[in-house]
Amino acid sequence: MDIAMTENQPKAWPGIRASIWIIILVVLAGIVFSPVDILLRPLIGREATLFFSFVLTMGVPLWIIYLFRKRFTGQKGFRFSIPDKGTIPYAIIGTIALSVGVVLPLVSITLYIFPVPEAFAELMRQIGDPTHIAVFATLVIAAPVLEEFIFRGVILDGLLKKHSPYRAIMVSSLLFAIVHLNPWQFVTAFIMGLFIGWVYYRTGSLSMAIIIHGANNLFVTIPAFFMEDDAFWDMEPTLAEAYGGWLILAPVLLLAWILLGFSLNALKKRFNAAPPKPDPTQTEV
Repeated sequence: MDIAMTENQPKAWPGIRASIWIIILVVLAGIVFSPVDILLRPLIGREATLFFSFVLTMGVPLWIIYLFRKRFTGQKGFRFSIPDKGTIPYAIIGTIALSVGVVLPLVSITLYIFPVPEAFAELMRQIGDPTHIAVFATLVIAAPVLEEFIFRGVILDGLLKKHSPYRAIMVSSLLFAIVHLNPWQFVTAFIMGLFIGWVYYRTGSLSMAIIIHGANNLFVTIPAFFMEDDAFWDMEPTLAEAYGGWLILAPVLLLAWILLGFSLNALKKRFNAAPPKPDPTQTEV
């Protein structure tokens, strides 16, 4: 009986060590494909170049990772089904509340401790106009899809089969934050990674991870439509300035915390009441 149970257990990949190598692969891809920016920018502009560069930088490693995953585990697909679609609005509300009530205050503190060097600020401005369709598509569509395939669909999925949920979510979130390669996006990526990881663990759905990631990026990109030129990429406001002044700060934070608590509680109840998430030994889509 013990042998049979062992044979039926899903093969797990990657572990923590392999996950670190995946991060190194993604970073190396960014270096290898950096000449694409130099070649394409004069031809199609900086915004369109960003889209193609990002797809190459994340897409090629994803393909390589997928082949390794298929070889080591036999898994050929990913789970997209959502056990309870009623969790979607609560997940989106929770994402926005988390961004407003937790992430932005922590980012402001990080900016105070580690001021942004002008060289990095200029690098961010070189990304281009966030309202341009190519930049918008990169931030709101390409990034959530490709990054979630790697960090939740592969890394977290594998870690959950080898480690406790707490450790798997923490490690995957930490790696997700590290790959951004700067302390200011580290905070955002780590906290959002924890939330996305929790939802993925409770639902087994890559679609939910993509929806949350996309909702977060959409929310933080919307202000660009009301800003001048490259002001969106300036990372200098104090906490009060970020919210529009101290009179607005307190009620906004309070409302965000209330909505966050409400959405987390609602999600937890629906997760507990939803049908069991798919068995990892089952064939995936």
